[in-house]
Amino acid sequence: MDNIKENLNYIISEEDNDKIKFNKLYKKMNDNSIKLNVERVDVTSVTETHVFGNISLNLQDKVKAYPFICKPLELNTELHNIIINLKKLIIFEELGIVPTVPTASEKSAAGGITDKQKVLLRDKLESNLKDTINSKLTEFGVSSIDELNKQQASQIIDIFHKSSRR
Repeated sequence: MDNIKENLNYIISEEDNDKIKFNKLYKKMNDNSIKLNVERVDVTSVTETHVFGNISLNLQDKVKAYPFICKPLELNTELHNIIINLKKLIIFEELGIVPTVPTASEKSAAGGITDKQKVLLRDKLESNLKDTINSKLTEFGVSSIDELNKQQASQIIDIFHKSSRR
């Protein structure tokens, strides 16, 4: 890792986003036979709504354990995402890289709800359409407007347009 840290400027650039940095660094680690592996995943408790446990990752014979919380129905997907994020965290931490915080426009571009959609839906929550919005949130398996993606928000907004045409 010291060799990678010394050559960091040649491996990644300022323009790279975190995902590109992570991919380049992970590849460079593999090229240098530096492994970052999942040592084990321990589930400590399960409730109707959450799975609690620890993920142990091994980097150069150092094992670090990190707690996790997942929804039971999305366990595989969430665990995969948590492991990727933990690997990124460990690599960035070891190399002294500060992750960037995505701006609101980057979040919307990635498929998240847009600011305009949030404003419109929050306005509609104040009207007589509150029950319609809440039933759609439940249907989509989210608890708030902020958790919707762009497509889900559009589906809810379409309901308002169809009902206003009647």
